[in-house]
Amino acid sequence: MATQRQRSAWVIALCCGLIMAVTMIWGFSNPRATTGSAPKIDRDKTILKSGKKQLVIVGENFEQGMDVQVASKHGILAKGQVNFENSGTISVNGLSRDDFDDGVATITLRSSSGVETKETLAVIPSAIGPSPLTETDIRQIIGQGVAACQQLGVAGTFAVLDREGNILALYQMKGAVKTVGVRDVGKLGTPSDLEGLEGLGETVFPGRVRSEIAAISKAGTGAFLSTFGNAFTTRTAAYIIREHIPPFITNMPSGPLFGVQVSSLGCSDIKVPGLPLGMSGDTGGVPIYKNGIPSGGLGVEINGQYNVALNEPKDFGNKLTPSDDKYFREGLEEITAFAAVRGFEPPDEITADKMIVNGIRLAYRRTFDIPVVNAVSLNGSVGKLLTIPPGSKNQADARIRTGVPTEFRDIMLRDRPVRVVNRFFPFKNSQVSALTASDAEQILFQGVREANRVRAAIRRPIEVAAEVNLTCIDVDGNVLGIVSTPDAPIFGFDVSAEKARSGVFFSRPDAATFLKAADLQFYVDRLLADGIRLDGSFVFTPRSIGFIHRPFFPDDIDRTDGEEEVREGPLSTPISTFSPLNNGFQTDYLLKGRNGMAPYVITNKRGETADLSIVIGRSIVNVTAGLIGTDQNFYCDATNGKAKSLLNSTLMIFSGSSPVQKNGNLAGAIGISGDGIDQDDIIGSYGSENFEIQPEKRIDRFFMRGIRIPYTKFPRHPHLGEE
Repeated sequence: MATQRQRSAWVIALCCGLIMAVTMIWGFSNPRATTGSAPKIDRDKTILKSGKKQLVIVGENFEQGMDVQVASKHGILAKGQVNFENSGTISVNGLSRDDFDDGVATITLRSSSGVETKETLAVIPSAIGPSPLTETDIRQIIGQGVAACQQLGVAGTFAVLDREGNILALYQMKGAVKTVGVRDVGKLGTPSDLEGLEGLGETVFPGRVRSEIAAISKAGTGAFLSTFGNAFTTRTAAYIIREHIPPFITNMPSGPLFGVQVSSLGCSDIKVPGLPLGMSGDTGGVPIYKNGIPSGGLGVEINGQYNVALNEPKDFGNKLTPSDDKYFREGLEEITAFAAVRGFEPPDEITADKMIVNGIRLAYRRTFDIPVVNAVSLNGSVGKLLTIPPGSKNQADARIRTGVPTEFRDIMLRDRPVRVVNRFFPFKNSQVSALTASDAEQILFQGVREANRVRAAIRRPIEVAAEVNLTCIDVDGNVLGIVSTPDAPIFGFDVSAEKARSGVFFSRPDAATFLKAADLQFYVDRLLADGIRLDGSFVFTPRSIGFIHRPFFPDDIDRTDGEEEVREGPLSTPISTFSPLNNGFQTDYLLKGRNGMAPYVITNKRGETADLSIVIGRSIVNVTAGLIGTDQNFYCDATNGKAKSLLNSTLMIFSGSSPVQKNGNLAGAIGISGDGIDQDDIIGSYGSENFEIQPEKRIDRFFMRGIRIPYTKFPRHPHLGEE
């Protein structure tokens, strides 16, 4: 029988053991001396691994035995085993999705010196990623493309991206053109350069860019535009961004996504990673699906021309053959791309040519025979893998990537499932207007609730709810929150913020000052000539801005030469020089200003130098040099901060945003982008409920040239279940 002394020793030992166990599980121990570096939590990398029932906390300055506390919305979790792995990783085993039913965790770390860090973040990785493509899949896709090129007697450059725009592989065949010219043709044959620069001969940019740059933007477009409910190609993109839809049919409205080509740029503070040339309308960009799951996109560059598919109506009645006058301009890259993704095609019922919008069938591809080929081995005899940026120039760094972690997290916004990115979550209070985090949540929730009952316009089957991205900003363009419904197209993540910022930008009393700072006084003068003073007198939406940005004013009413001296909107270039790559204010903005920073000054073989434009130069160089989102100096703001955050992702000119007010003042906006522009408008309007702008302040009270400028437009019978 144990003595009293032995029993006391056992009690002491047991107590010590319990104290150690509690320290290793949840709660805080007594604080110690308050010295040392504070622990930091990496919000992007901290994630719940549901399969392992493990919460992995990633960061800096972690130490053995530090206090860890994890809480859900129900309170502190009294379960799980804390394991210190190293100074940058702590794992908590025994946790599952059930412990975070809204997807959100609050993590508190306290160092041995008593320094504390607390973060609330979304921890459940979204079902959107990582891409299911394996290295074998990627080799097969590129190998089939190479074989198709060989059969066609050409050489190409290939890019494979995942659904979020992460580059998985770059490959260039021997003999492929190394650079491309970015050029489209205006309606009357006047050439126009997106860069507006020609000067340096054989240098890769300006004037010409590396072929893989074009391929990356094409692949990203196929990936960003496609979902479980629709599959679009770069030909589809070209179809919906021209001055008319269908293209070249007069007295029809402009394409519904007129202007989307200037989005998802590599200098945006919203979409990371972005695309060097933005969204592409050049053929050769197609989506990749694996077992019916949207998995990324493929881009093919062959002809050295980066333009916009013309999509002339007569072409769709003819089979594409080598005798076709557009075979070299559009056909080679499209045929190769479709041969490459054989076995990785989207379900037939969701391709763009199954979508009918306002009675018009969208384009997916020209009619042609898709070559049946066996994948070529990607060895050194036919070409080489290129370095995935950022990386060194050593060929040893050229590789195929797989399983890139998703940036998105799945949460419940009250009772609605949405995706978020921890860069924009939790929701924030504005520091410059009266909008609070609670206001932002309410506005976004109202928008999501409306989206869940609005019938999608470009999604199959037809009786399904719209999938959209929603952004709430304050009056300076600062993001207070972004959410996406579960299958929202990725392109709209950037565009929803651009739309919100555009409306607020033009509605501010200092808008003219901002445009002058971006070297765009020309457009201020043109607007003033039409009676529009950018002094805050009226509140704009992107629908309003787009209406005065069309090459025909009013939109869908063409005029012949001589009818009127001024036929285009004040923000547009004349139709004689118009193209999607030269549309006036929006593309001119890309060319303004010079960086004055070393990464953006290029030198050609003759020693001639050029300082690239702030926006398009940054976009291209950022993607290739790994400067994406690292610093505000690398954003798309041609004023370099003078316009607050309103130009960090450029400006958008098609519909889908509602400005909001609070206490009688313009306070910000909600922007929407997804399954149809009229759907975006109605969702944004419902989102702004109880924050609406006074009717007398809306720009639709203003008549320009005797024509009312629109504010919003709703679809007919918008809601599911309505007759």
